[in-house]
Amino acid sequence: MNKIKLALILVAVGVFSYYIISMFSGVKSSFSKRFVSEPKDYKEILKNENSNLLYKYTLSKDSIFPVSIYTYDKSKYAIILFKRKAEGLMSLEESSFFYDKVSKKSSNKVYTNFLSLDELNFSYEDNDNIAKLNFFIENFSNGYIKEKTKNRLYLSFPLKNTFGMSFNSSDKIDLQCNPNVPNFEELNELMIVKKEDFLYFIYIKPFYKDSNKRLILKEIVN
Repeated sequence: MNKIKLALILVAVGVFSYYIISMFSGVKSSFSKRFVSEPKDYKEILKNENSNLLYKYTLSKDSIFPVSIYTYDKSKYAIILFKRKAEGLMSLEESSFFYDKVSKKSSNKVYTNFLSLDELNFSYEDNDNIAKLNFFIENFSNGYIKEKTKNRLYLSFPLKNTFGMSFNSSDKIDLQCNPNVPNFEELNELMIVKKEDFLYFIYIKPFYKDSNKRLILKEIVN
């Protein structure tokens, strides 16, 4: 191999290496979710002395509040916990419920799922203070509301099709969930607790087909 060919090969390798490094550097800067420690206030929301509750990990993205992940009852259930800042005198009693809309993921939002549970999707993107919550539960019934005060909202509902939740006046879903088995009514639960200036969201979903009828979050949340 003469010197000219060797020089050309070295130049080509250098250009290719620069391209690869630049590409991965760009990915690193745009994908900034990272593992962090379990927040102290999240620990205070849950009854961590409950032996059935197992902490897994916490993910954070940029400056947005983190999401903590837990399992319950020998990993039969997945739990996600996150918080958002509440707007002024925001009251959970003013939440809106829609029963005739299918909740789909928004095409202009990026969603994350946890513990390989593809049916439970969460978007970090909306970081605005929350003045109102909107819930999209097909065939919604007032019986799904187990507790409703200005500082606490507790929902337990059979998820046969889809569930969605959005913040403020938006219909672009921030939390979306599908059943593990289509057309099988699995029981999902969501509890929202207003504490000081924050709303804490705790969502529980079974990993597999499940027909349990007991209220689980009542056993977990302080």
